[in-house]
Amino acid sequence: IDLDACLALARSAVAAEAPPAPGPPRIRLGVALDEAFQFYYPEALEALGAAGAEIVPWSPLEDRRLPEVDGVYIGGGYPELHTARLAGNEAARAAVRAFVLEGRPVYAECGGLMYLAESLEDPEGGRHPMVGVLPVRVRMTPRRLTLGYREVRLEAAGLIGPAGAVLRGHEFHASYLEAAPVGVPCAYRVLDPTGGEPWPEGYRVRGTLATYVHLHPSSRPGTADAFVAACATGRAGLALR
Repeated sequence: IDLDACLALARSAVAAEAPPAPGPPRIRLGVALDEAFQFYYPEALEALGAAGAEIVPWSPLEDRRLPEVDGVYIGGGYPELHTARLAGNEAARAAVRAFVLEGRPVYAECGGLMYLAESLEDPEGGRHPMVGVLPVRVRMTPRRLTLGYREVRLEAAGLIGPAGAVLRGHEFHASYLEAAPVGVPCAYRVLDPTGGEPWPEGYRVRGTLATYVHLHPSSRPGTADAFVAACATGRAGLALR
């Protein structure tokens, strides 16, 4: 190893500028975090913090009410393994339902979508009531149903960005909707990687966006800022149903 050459190369490097330190939190964001909901891209939580969100953990399994927050983020996990406890915490389900029906900003992905449904099937086939703001029933399949990278294009300005914005992420779930929710508009279309027709997804209910896609914030800078801005104003930029 030519140490002199390595040192000379190091001395020639230009000093990198550190990103500006985040300012004080603009909003409080309730993030569901317990045995049922624990899948989050670390970069997503970091981006939300940098955009001005104070992350406030709460548990749909244990907590009887939402903390004092400006918005809610319900990520992925394994709610199907905790259906009885989720259903049994009626106070938490009622609190989330009221928050959604007030039009407050809520982003729910995969397991979060399942929690917002009318009911969720456990691995033995039993049905359990969930929050009930998304008019669908979720069933489980014994095999992995959906796996792959996804690219979505927003149809209109809303909770996570402007119309036409393209974001990327992935799907990984063994559940499915019995039928597409009737009368529920979709926020975006999922682009088919094989070149087929894009399909609608990203279900909108008042200020809520529920999706099976785990979107990664680095795929489009400004995604976290858009969500935090919606929480700061109390509006999700979505038409009310």
